Amino acid sequence: MDKYLIRRAKEEDYKSIKELVQQLQNQHVMYDPLIFKKNDNILSFENYINKLTNEIQYYTVVEDTYLNKVIAVAIWEVKVYRETIKTNSFITLYIDNIVVYNKYRRQGVGKMLLRYLEQYAKEEGIDTLSLKVNAHNYDVMEFYKKNNFEEEFITMRINIR
Repeated sequence: MDKYLIRRAKEEDYKSIKELVQQLQNQHVMYDPLIFKKNDNILSFENYINKLTNEIQYYTVVEDTYLNKVIAVAIWEVKVYRETIKTNSFITLYIDNIVVYNKYRRQGVGKMLLRYLEQYAKEEGIDTLSLKVNAHNYDVMEFYKKNNFEEEFITMRINIR
């Protein structure tokens, strides 16, 4: 049996996924407290169950099969863009978040998740993988660059208050 299993999230994964999403929220608050606020209940059980069944946003997890524990999650959705006067039509697999427990970082877990999503996109005829990264989160930016992501647009802002 392989040490790591990538699969769709299940109801019983809630506790681990909630911890991972909370870890991410705390990091967002640290990087951008103007936009993100402290919230110790960022993912309610009801909201989680709703997302598991809505077929809009997906949770894909990495399970450590030796420990029977979820150690990472990718939260993603498929977005369809229609042709306009300025743009072609295309489909992207938009990665809302990838979160790996700190203990498992730099062990290839995030990379495995990306490769899984990339393979899924190829099989489903999806044109691109896309995501947003906080400009101050240098480690994550480097991670994505090492995994063939390229900067596309840069959002800039002035904080007025």
